[in-house]
Amino acid sequence: MATDPPPVAESGAAADGAGPAAGPPPGDGTAAGQIFMYPKNGQSAEQQATDKAECQQWAQQQAGQVAQNGSDYQRAMIACAEGRGYSTR
Repeated sequence: MATDPPPVAESGAAADGAGPAAGPPPGDGTAAGQIFMYPKNGQSAEQQATDKAECQQWAQQQAGQVAQNGSDYQRAMIACAEGRGYSTR
């Protein structure tokens, strides 16, 4: 059973918004199923890193598995990222 994504921390805003904020953790050995988070609300690099870490942790809890490339994990990551103001690919 899935729960709501973790609450969004207040952002200090105003960043250039360049580059993706998140994907699977480094060293997972796969490019397939990689999720990229693009800030839509001017999240700072620091806020992006915080959101990435919190979304990864929450998605792992929701997926209930060790591997972080399963479809449940991906759906949870996307839901969390979009709930925090990111577009995902």
